[in-house]
Amino acid sequence: MKLRAELFEGEYVIAGTRAHTCTLLPALASLLVAVVSASFASTVYPSAKILGLLVFAGALWALIKSVRAVLEWASHQHFLTNYRVIEMRGSQLLSVGLPEIHGAMVSSGWRAKICGNLTLHTRSGEYLIQGIGYPQKFSTLVRRAQHELGGL
Repeated sequence: MKLRAELFEGEYVIAGTRAHTCTLLPALASLLVAVVSASFASTVYPSAKILGLLVFAGALWALIKSVRAVLEWASHQHFLTNYRVIEMRGSQLLSVGLPEIHGAMVSSGWRAKICGNLTLHTRSGEYLIQGIGYPQKFSTLVRRAQHELGGL
């Protein structure tokens, strides 16, 4: 899906980002555990065929889970335009208008400064952007775009 076709007349992209690569760490960890356990099981129990099949099935499951996580990461993007915040998940497009946003809260913690969550408070509730890279910077850009639009 092309974002350009979804933009309104006079709307332009101020910033665009995808989920931070740190969101791939759980998938990488499960893949690493599967590979280590497969190599360990084959050296400790070389004649145990059932154990080998179980470990192979677990490693295959971890590989499928990791590939799925990478594909989701690659198709998940966030955009800030001069009118709204847009989240693209594959072909699904979600957006929140800048005038609807009353505030933004960044998740706290040392990890959240690089890869965290950004919660946008709107009239209809909260809109959570998970795993965004440098959420404080994106929040500042949202406030600046609101100010330029005249929303705040």
